[in-house]
Amino acid sequence: MTASRWKSTLGAMAAAGLMLLGSSGAIGGASEGQELVDRARYTVEKIMVHKDLAHHVKDLLPNARGVMIVPDMLKGGIGIGGEGGSGVLLARRNDGGWGYPAFFRLGAASVGVQFGFSESEIIFLIMTEDGLQSVLKHNVKLGGEVNFAAGPEGVNVGASTTTGYGEDIISYAVSRGLFAGMSLEGGILNDRQDLNAQYYGDTATPKAIVLEGAYSNPGADQLRATLARY
Repeated sequence: MTASRWKSTLGAMAAAGLMLLGSSGAIGGASEGQELVDRARYTVEKIMVHKDLAHHVKDLLPNARGVMIVPDMLKGGIGIGGEGGSGVLLARRNDGGWGYPAFFRLGAASVGVQFGFSESEIIFLIMTEDGLQSVLKHNVKLGGEVNFAAGPEGVNVGASTTTGYGEDIISYAVSRGLFAGMSLEGGILNDRQDLNAQYYGDTATPKAIVLEGAYSNPGADQLRATLARY
């Protein structure tokens, strides 16, 4: 396969992953951002009582620089697999509390003979300042994960890196469904400017929301309080 054809194939695969966002449960309209925030809170509450995950997350969260929560990461495919989901990113403030969330989308594709479908709720613990800056400035490439999506409470526990800083992001997920084939090798993370603008105003950017604390919305206070409990 020529270089140009290979680039076109990779582009189509990434698009396939992002297309799954259309069926990720978001309802659109003015309430989409708030629904995503609410579902993110439910995901935190579920993971914090999960028999296999809770103690890991509770041990690491107090030292985390930030968290990204993806309440509906969908994976499916016949031949070429794709994943897609939207989530929220929060950072710890100087006083130790949690700031307000910015909205992101995560899409990915993988190569190989694949068949099936799974749905995951994921929390990414961002352990370093370098990791947080990488999420805000660069595409995040996920790799080195142990994927397990077979059974009603399949567990995916793995480490992911951003731009070579080491294990600065650790992911934990609860998965449902059955997916057979090669595991995910990479992902693409982009901010959802549409939801950031909808939730905070047209001038809101992820950096201004997450790092500068320039925007707030009381609809996210319950999510922030839930994280603060741990």
